[in-house]
Amino acid sequence: MSNITSYQSNLWLAEIQTVWLALHSSNPSINGELSTEVNGRGYERISVNFTDPDQGVIWSKREAKFSGMPSTTVAFIAGWNKQYNGKMLWYATANEEEKVQAGQSYLVKEGSIAVSIG
Repeated sequence: MSNITSYQSNLWLAEIQTVWLALHSSNPSINGELSTEVNGRGYERISVNFTDPDQGVIWSKREAKFSGMPSTTVAFIAGWNKQYNGKMLWYATANEEEKVQAGQSYLVKEGSIAVSIG
């Protein structure tokens, strides 16, 4: 078994300091299944920046408010390299699975997302 140094993990994390944040109603899996992404009404991915890597971790630097949502359940969040389509870079379960009614907003608070390696 090999270990990754903090130096190397910080280099990799620096490559994903800006992502397009997406909401998913079910697990997008390691393959980044677009079919699980929320869609409809006013939903769009939101650009989010992360802190500089420190000890193999980056944290979201601003809140992301998804407005005009369709009626859905938010179960996962993911970072993508493009606003539309693209490649998924990482994903995680939402803090709590949340049902959202049509027209409501969904808020991801500043500092609530941490991406780590190691």
